[in-house]
Amino acid sequence: MKPELFFDQQRNMLVYNLDDPGRLLPYVEGGLSLNNGYVACPPTLYNLQVAKAVRLPTLEPMRHYDWPIRAPWRARQHQRDMANFMVLHPRSFNLSDMGCVGGETLIDTTHGQLPIAHFAAEGKRIKVRSYVGDRF
Repeated sequence: MKPELFFDQQRNMLVYNLDDPGRLLPYVEGGLSLNNGYVACPPTLYNLQVAKAVRLPTLEPMRHYDWPIRAPWRARQHQRDMANFMVLHPRSFNLSDMGCVGGETLIDTTHGQLPIAHFAAEGKRIKVRSYVGDRF
C-alpha cells in the first residue's frame, strides 16, 4: 500500500496511513500511534524533514511564507519548489547561476553539452550524478 498523508487543520497534525508505523513513529517529535497503522505528528520543520528522509509525502514547509517581493509580482512556481526542496533537504546544494535562463544553461550529457531548453521542451527529467573525486 502506498503511504497516504492527511492534514488535520483543526489540530494542526500530519496523519499518515502506513503499513509499518515503526518506519516513522520513533523518529518524529510528538508522534502518536493511532488506530489501524495511522501515525500523527505536528508539522514541524524537523518532522517534515524526517518524513521526507524516509520517503513519505509531506506538506510544503514554506506554503505560508510571505515572499519579499513587490506587488503585482509573485514568487514563481519553480522558485517556490526549489525553496521547499532546499528546506526539506538540508544537505542539498543549489548550484545554478543567479538568474540562469533555460537557453543559457548547458547540461553535460553523453552526447556532449546540450542546452537545458532541449530537455525542457520535451518535458524530460534530467538525472543528476554527484561527482566525488575522480568518479561519479
